[in-house]
Amino acid sequence: MQIQLVWEKRKTRRAEGEEQEASEECPRCLPTAVMLIGGLLPTLCTVGLLQLLSAAGSIFDSARQLMSNGKNFSRVEVELSWSEALQHCRLHHTDLADLQSMNSVSSMRTLYSLTSSTEAWIGLFFNTRLRGLSWSSGSTFTAPVWSSLPVFQEGVCATLYSISIFPSLGASSCTERKPFICYYDPAVGHRIFTEPAPSLTTSPKPGAHLGALPSF
Repeated sequence: MQIQLVWEKRKTRRAEGEEQEASEECPRCLPTAVMLIGGLLPTLCTVGLLQLLSAAGSIFDSARQLMSNGKNFSRVEVELSWSEALQHCRLHHTDLADLQSMNSVSSMRTLYSLTSSTEAWIGLFFNTRLRGLSWSSGSTFTAPVWSSLPVFQEGVCATLYSISIFPSLGASSCTERKPFICYYDPAVGHRIFTEPAPSLTTSPKPGAHLGALPSF
């Protein structure tokens, strides 16, 4: 993340009376201000500080995005637990990525640009109430044709990664911190106030990685 600050340039005088411009570092020029009739005008350095704060607020900006079937999929590189990622996706998008409607090799190729060897959370998790897999969006889960299915159990959530030209499903403890993929559906909007977070109950020890990687 690149942050650009605006430094205040002040004029100084040499002994000979010549003028030169010198840049001061922001922490030194923050207290200074330009006196005007009727008040104070903040210096350019103060403006630079405001730009810094604004840039820091964009830490969750998605690095990669794509459109598929009318939905906007976004990968966020900030590492969160599955539950934290779900809250973020529901607040700023619609939900964690639901791939049920993309249950074909050709459709999954479109998601390849959002994957890497680093696993990212998606909306699939082990539902302790149903004793099986569910999508956090509420879609009914059916086994994918584009990837083998890792072993899931209580406290385990799904990830998406790639080790070849196709994305693959992985499975990890829901308490691990990973990047994640959200989707936004204009027909649904944000779901933070309409959908409760799934209960993951007891989780495996943090850091445990479960399920064999699919082979091709």
